[in-house]
Amino acid sequence: MCITTLEQIGRYAREEVFTSDGVKCLIDVAIWYTVVDPVKALFAISNYNDAVFNAIRSILRNECGKRPTRTLLSGREEILSNLKAVLERDAAPWGIDIRLVEMTNIEITNTK
Repeated sequence: MCITTLEQIGRYAREEVFTSDGVKCLIDVAIWYTVVDPVKALFAISNYNDAVFNAIRSILRNECGKRPTRTLLSGREEILSNLKAVLERDAAPWGIDIRLVEMTNIEITNTK
């Protein structure tokens, strides 16, 4: 298996999340990351791309679920900061360095 050490971009579209007040939102996320230790990426996790994707989904749902809808947009920077910090911590054992995490779109699909 060949593992690139070039920076990679993961685009994760339409992640469904619920805010603390029960409103469903769709969020698109992009992350820029690099495999800094190919041995760990190959042997510490079965599929690092899937692992990063699943970590992003889980962390994003947790972060958005802590907030009411009205603060989702205004708290975007804090959400991204927390998302990046947790993802960096979780991906480090896999030999992955997270450089940037961005929300590319937030769509509020229903309101109360």
